[in-house]
Amino acid sequence: MNVLRFLYRAPPVVALRRPPALFMLLAMLFALTGAGTNYGGPQVTCVNVNNAFGVDNSGSTDAGPRLEVAFDALAASGQSACLIGSYKVATPINVPNQLVVYGSSSTKLTSTIVSGGVGSIVQTMFLMTAPTTVTATTLAGNASIGSTTISSTASVAAGTAIRLLSAAYTEQTAYYYVVSVSGAGPYTLTLDRELRRPYSTGDAIQTVAAINSHVVLHGNGMVITGTGDRWIELLGCRECLVEDVNFDTSDGVISDRAASLDLGSYRSTFARLHVQGITSNQPTAPSASGLAMEVAEDCLIDSAVVEGMGSYAGIDLLGSVDCGVRDSHSRYNVGINGLAFTSDGSATYGCLNCWAEGGDYNSNTATDIVVSGPNDGTRLENLSASYCTAAGGAGVALSNTVNGDPTNTSLLGVRANNNTNDGLIVGAGVYGTVAANLETSNNGVQGVTSAGDLTFANWTAQGNLSRGGAAINVSTVAETITNVTNANPAVITVVAHGYVTGDYVKIAGTGTSLDGLTRVITVTGVNTFTFPAASGATSTTGTSTRATHVYVDGFIVTDSVASGNPLAVAAGCTLEMANGRVTENGASGNVFLVTGKLAASYLRVDGVGGSVTGVYVNNGATFRQGHGVDLSSLGSNGVYLNSATAYWNRGTVTANGTTGVNVAFPDIQGAGYDNVVLTSTGATPTAYVFSQTAGTGFTIKATTGDANVYDYLIQ
Repeated sequence: MNVLRFLYRAPPVVALRRPPALFMLLAMLFALTGAGTNYGGPQVTCVNVNNAFGVDNSGSTDAGPRLEVAFDALAASGQSACLIGSYKVATPINVPNQLVVYGSSSTKLTSTIVSGGVGSIVQTMFLMTAPTTVTATTLAGNASIGSTTISSTASVAAGTAIRLLSAAYTEQTAYYYVVSVSGAGPYTLTLDRELRRPYSTGDAIQTVAAINSHVVLHGNGMVITGTGDRWIELLGCRECLVEDVNFDTSDGVISDRAASLDLGSYRSTFARLHVQGITSNQPTAPSASGLAMEVAEDCLIDSAVVEGMGSYAGIDLLGSVDCGVRDSHSRYNVGINGLAFTSDGSATYGCLNCWAEGGDYNSNTATDIVVSGPNDGTRLENLSASYCTAAGGAGVALSNTVNGDPTNTSLLGVRANNNTNDGLIVGAGVYGTVAANLETSNNGVQGVTSAGDLTFANWTAQGNLSRGGAAINVSTVAETITNVTNANPAVITVVAHGYVTGDYVKIAGTGTSLDGLTRVITVTGVNTFTFPAASGATSTTGTSTRATHVYVDGFIVTDSVASGNPLAVAAGCTLEMANGRVTENGASGNVFLVTGKLAASYLRVDGVGGSVTGVYVNNGATFRQGHGVDLSSLGSNGVYLNSATAYWNRGTVTANGTTGVNVAFPDIQGAGYDNVVLTSTGATPTAYVFSQTAGTGFTIKATTGDANVYDYLIQ
């Protein structure tokens, strides 16, 4: 017998089901004609498909049909297939369950399959299609995330494989085994694992013959190239593995993605895959992407490399749950992101608890890493997103879409340096972002620009101004109002506003009495919210602006430039900073340019040379100076108020006996929140705080004849 042995990494334990008797007989026949199976030690014995099944390995004729026959027979008998030589594949190979394939560095598969066009995935070299539906019924009630039971309008036998399919979003699909059934209609089906997405009454329950599973491709350095939609497409694959494969465009270009763990795939892995888009035969980036996990669960891309692709993203996670990318590299891609977390198709949800850890996503000509739309719980850890060359791109961008906004994103040990535009962008409507040990240095526009809430610690930003940018810019985005009701509270319509109940929102340009007011809103719908004030009239114009809040604890900011503003706070925004140091080596400019609100404590600002102003407070803006703020190196330029309506939480007020004297400070929260301290070196000071008015200021009074000058401090 012709026995082939290959060194390989031990595959994961795979539970093989008993094969059909017919395929057992076929496999025995093929064994007698020159093939064998035997596992031993660190080596593996597998069946030479060229000898046993007559597969052409010269690359001259279509090997697809014979490979499919070989794969079906060997998978059914529990044997492995060995690919030796060069194979031309002109026909998609339908991949069976339980298939195990071994290649080597001398194995090459070249696809000549014609692409099916935009959106097609079936013209693919290795194609695992969705299981065929046997019967169909529907959910009799809503099913929530975390549940292990569903309510069915028809009974489904225990042990049956099922597919859940959302009626609203056809991309939302998942596969389960029914463990038990109870009830007399509707029926309660207990599943083999918990739901990761919610489903609604009327959504489809489809029984299938079996769940796609346990496909293993050990490439061992094999090369896959050529044309078609994709090179590998695994739909709904459970516990599958593809490893050590090199994809390139040396003999043709695909139209969609190199490889995907697609709709409903579960606990599957792509490991050590290399996708090369730009080659000597393909000098420009192909209009295709690298690797993807699409509506998958608990899947992993590990130690992958994607370079020179030109569509979607180098690595895509779309609408997936608990999926991750580890120690991978996606770089030098053209016009696309290195790594993207987003929604799939028409779904109004993105990824849930997905992550990327380690690796680099550098030097792409669009934003290196983007978290776009309604993703929740995305984690980026110990990775680099630097050297993005796009004029409008960034190292990392968290951005909203019409489907929603990213929430609860964490960035831990992220390096976003030397980007042409910004290091980190946090878009309007983005909530709950947390960053620690963040670097955003030497970026061309901003180190950090945030129009959404952001909390971060141990931040380093150096050299951004030297390239024409700033360390941080806290800003807002005005949304367009399409309707205001004449009511109290007024109901305001802003399409896809992205607000949440409790947000502070400012109204302008409506021509009603709401203009100029900032209030805490209550969200009543995706396009509407109530504003607690009387409008006095209707309107179909205007803008609403949500207040942005950024908090930084622990930072080092250093810049050297002739003039500039390394830390800027726009109107309607709040920047809180504590426990850090800013060094400005420029000849002029402002360390902090405040048009909104700055609150600082335990902060040291060093201005070396020139006439640098520490905190420049614009008209209508506020500076709250807390404990431990050292501006002494700036001399008299520590704080500058550019008008009578620029506010600092410390100053002087002259008493007028028993007559009340008002001090304007619109940021005051009122008694019980703020404490106003009065001190004076004058004779017999008697002044006291008579009242506080939230949003306006405070009033002092004294005894008759007290005209002392008092220093005040609002804490």
